[in-house]
Amino acid sequence: MARPARMMTADDRLHGSGTTVPRILCVDDNDLCRKLYDIALRRMQCDPEFAHDGAQAYDMIRLDPGRFQLVITDHEMPVMSGLALVTSLRLLAFPGRICVASSVVEGWLQARYEALAVDAFLPKPFRMEAFRRVIEGLLSRNPQDPNLCIGSVSREGTGMHT
Repeated sequence: MARPARMMTADDRLHGSGTTVPRILCVDDNDLCRKLYDIALRRMQCDPEFAHDGAQAYDMIRLDPGRFQLVITDHEMPVMSGLALVTSLRLLAFPGRICVASSVVEGWLQARYEALAVDAFLPKPFRMEAFRRVIEGLLSRNPQDPNLCIGSVSREGTGMHT
């Protein structure tokens, strides 16, 4: 009798096929947002991990700066804000991409993130299709691309604008 097929895990994909599954750190104090990120990113064949605030995320990254290819962070969180996290990651020389997903979209704040060379700014709420396009775009772009500085997605979720 044949054994049932075993589902492929993220570790299998990381080590078995020679290709790497993108590891993404999602930083948000909202349980529902973390759950939605988990569902969406797993459907995209990514390996998400989670932190409740910027301080927890910084501790995770500080131990192994190359562990994550992308950090998706909220702005308003307890303990350490997204802005403080991004500032700390830049001082740490974090080599991955950074996407800020926030309902706070004031121009001055987006300008502060832009000055920190954030790769994308995704206003909440957003459509999952827009989220998928932004994340796939960030994961597929050449990190040396001088034209990649900051992107934003309109509230209607029509796509990434640079």
